Amino acid sequence: MKRLDKAAEAIARSILHCDSMRVISHNDADGITSAGLICSALLRAGIPFQATLCNRLDESVLAGLEGTSYIERVAVNSPANIRKTRQAIAKGFQHQLKKTGFSMVEILSPCPTNWKMAAAESCRWIDEVMTRQYPLGVIKETKC
Repeated sequence: MKRLDKAAEAIARSILHCDSMRVISHNDADGITSAGLICSALLRAGIPFQATLCNRLDESVLAGLEGTSYIERVAVNSPANIRKTRQAIAKGFQHQLKKTGFSMVEILSPCPTNWKMAAAESCRWIDEVMTRQYPLGVIKETKC
């Protein structure tokens, strides 16, 4: 985790040196909230930004973004998927640190409270339902 902390700090420092940022999110409660928090932080830091809300952030939107070098969708519903998620996050940081382009890791996470399911059932639901609509895997990767 110390390597990830150092990588996150390096990325935060590099963001502070950006001329401008692009914030892209999806048009629902958590997407709007996340984008709002990011935009507020950029505003406080004095970094100009452009925000875009899409009806759905799918593979075509993400892979088509200019300057992307690594995009992967993972899940945290099993020990094996949690390990893959950690690897994907580390790879995303590697791309950012090597300045190959923008990287993003989308994480499918169970939400048993809002889904009104038991925890184990919500983990199975990710495999049985969510991944049909949002398949796991690398969406785009350029050489790092």
